[in-house]
Amino acid sequence: MKAFFLLILSACSLFSSNTDPRASFQKKLSEESKSELSNHLKYLGEDYLKNLGKSGLVELSNRSNAYLLQLHERITSNNELIFPSYQRPKFYIINQEAPFHFSLPGGMFFISKGLIKRYVANEDLLAAVLAAEIFRSEKAIYEKKIMVPVGIMDTIQMLSIVRLPVATRAEINKWSYLLMKRSSFDPGALLNLIQLKNKNAIDFVATVGNISTISREEFNFKNFLSKTPSESDISVIEKNSTRGFYALRRDME
Repeated sequence: MKAFFLLILSACSLFSSNTDPRASFQKKLSEESKSELSNHLKYLGEDYLKNLGKSGLVELSNRSNAYLLQLHERITSNNELIFPSYQRPKFYIINQEAPFHFSLPGGMFFISKGLIKRYVANEDLLAAVLAAEIFRSEKAIYEKKIMVPVGIMDTIQMLSIVRLPVATRAEINKWSYLLMKRSSFDPGALLNLIQLKNKNAIDFVATVGNISTISREEFNFKNFLSKTPSESDISVIEKNSTRGFYALRRDME
């Protein structure tokens, strides 16, 4: 994770033209490895979608799809320094009652119908889900894992592949808080989302693996909030969910 944050900070640094050839070579290898992993995950995502088939996806109305694109645009456009460029997003609502969400490189976002119906009660909670996944997808925060090919990629396997340790999730939560703040969403919804997962840990066991890590995630985020000064210059504009959000909820029926 340290290497990841060094990569972020390097965008704001100035380097001399006399670069150590060994460092350049190592950097090139790292970039190639990251690219290979991203491509591999994209292929797995395509296999997952093929396995789901048309019946495995909720058919979104044009209005709901446009709404999700608008949320993505709102988060990314208000955080241009973090996302100077980004992939055009593709949203897939999985027709399953189990609550989960994940993303893959290339702007692929997966949210289950069960998560929206049972846990995403307002627009800020949905923004909390998207902020974390947008950051993760655009910055390619995924771990290399050894896989035994089985020919069929199902939800349990995908969640296992994209699962992250609690320390990494804690760092993503910090960035998600900032993204939501700057997009005029209520960043407190991120804590609400983590608490919902903690109170209903059994429902999210496939997502996190060890459910005890959710309580640690909540503790870490509360600790972060206690040390974060309030940003009075950034106000939360919307308290109520928009019509687009309710249209999305209706698509889940």
